Amino acid sequence: MIRNTNHTIFSFTLKFLSHLRFSFLLLGVLYFLPTVSMSQGNGDPLGFQGLSKLNMFSAQALAQGNTSIAQTGVVNSLFNNPAGLGDIERLQISISGKSSQWKQHENQYWTESRLHPLLPAILDGRYVPNPHHNGLLDTALVNLMSPDDYTIPLLGFDQYSPEVADWKDSYISQSPVNNISLAIPLKIMGKSLVLAAGLARRNDIYEYDRNDTYLNPHFGDRTNPVILAAPDSMIMNWFKYERLSKGGINALTFGLALRMSNHLQLGLSIQNLNGESDDHLEMDKVGYFLFPKSDEFAFTYDTMTVVQSGKSTFGTTSDIRGMPLLISFFNPIKFGILFNYKQFDLGFCITSPYTITRDWDYTIEFFETDTITTTNINGQDQMDLPITIALGAKIEQKNRLSISFDIGFNPYSQTHFSYTDTSFNHTIFQLDTLRSNWVDQTTFGIGMKYGITPEISVMAGYRSVPEVFIPNRAAFRHKGPEMESVSAGISVAFPFGQIDLGYEYRFLKYYDSWETNLNYVLKTENHLGVSLRFGL
Repeated sequence: MIRNTNHTIFSFTLKFLSHLRFSFLLLGVLYFLPTVSMSQGNGDPLGFQGLSKLNMFSAQALAQGNTSIAQTGVVNSLFNNPAGLGDIERLQISISGKSSQWKQHENQYWTESRLHPLLPAILDGRYVPNPHHNGLLDTALVNLMSPDDYTIPLLGFDQYSPEVADWKDSYISQSPVNNISLAIPLKIMGKSLVLAAGLARRNDIYEYDRNDTYLNPHFGDRTNPVILAAPDSMIMNWFKYERLSKGGINALTFGLALRMSNHLQLGLSIQNLNGESDDHLEMDKVGYFLFPKSDEFAFTYDTMTVVQSGKSTFGTTSDIRGMPLLISFFNPIKFGILFNYKQFDLGFCITSPYTITRDWDYTIEFFETDTITTTNINGQDQMDLPITIALGAKIEQKNRLSISFDIGFNPYSQTHFSYTDTSFNHTIFQLDTLRSNWVDQTTFGIGMKYGITPEISVMAGYRSVPEVFIPNRAAFRHKGPEMESVSAGISVAFPFGQIDLGYEYRFLKYYDSWETNLNYVLKTENHLGVSLRFGL
């Protein structure tokens, strides 16, 4: 009797959904893509991911925990604190290369549910329903199961370990010329003036996210209005979500520094940022769960795929009103100060507010059975960044040992995002206002350099860079999880310059918490840099 009643309910439901998809095929695209922007931790839309962390500009800085605000006498100060250019006394050229590897994996741990004991097993892949049982209530499905149909989860492993990961990802990027810079010292009216220019990869963009159990609505989110309004007769769609962006942003930078006295250097730099990324967002539907009552559900397979792919082109504009056109083209603007006193250097750098634009051009493909619907969309998104401040200090003793510190204050909670609001695109991204904003970021780094001989030095460092997002239901809402790094390197001087080799290992782990599951994420990065610096 239960099965007959069940088949009657689902026969009507399937016919209705089939008619709806047939009549509104294109609207299917518009329906499923908005779900991407509903919640942090379940799956995010394409946007400005990957722009919160800067690339390395020199192997020496990389090896010393990226502490560079109080460094002097090197052309690569152009990118971090242009005041450090002030005591360059001869023409200097620097060329850097880099090799990077990103790895990450995620484990979704589903907690047991007294109300729906079979549901976590289905989502976790420990029980795979037979397609012949489409539409059966879970109470009827249990009676058809045997012990061999149900897999016991792996036990005895740390939740962050790769042995229990649901998916793993790895990517390698190599930049033979990651940075090339030039500094020219001049004498004007008895003052030392240094002009510099450089082209460097500012951001290495590699952002990958995946969720094999993307749910809409997510039944573990009690704040979801759909869950609150209609726990009965609710349909919960199950997708496999995947998002990927890879590319980079380059910085063409010009700067000058003036040595005011033996104890004071001033510097100014302007940048033009440009770059692009290849973007991909895919939603593969596995099926849907129907809850005719709050304590019962039935699962039905329903295959469908929506793919959004294309390119993003990045550029910048100035947020300073009245700025001349030429200057507004080159931004952000950095102003730096460096105080020198015997074996102690103190640096300060402020970066002006500016806007990063993202012009995107995407193709959306909707696959269902033998039908493919294709459409093109494009638009421009903007990210308005606030003023940021960095402080640094370096203590040096008898040219053998130096210790440096850097602190960066980035009030990213003041960052403002705006997204294209065309009639078509607004329908797709109608929930963009729910995208999570960035949070404030305070970075810290400490580095050491020790001269074994006058020509050979070894370096080491540590750095902490909090993420700009807050994991779902994290206890602390003002600060993201910290990506920590350790680094080391060696520097060898020769008559006309020196060669630096630096290595950095970054480590990040955090979890998203839902009432029904925990998502354990572990990310690691390996960066190897080499720099050649010549003085003529």
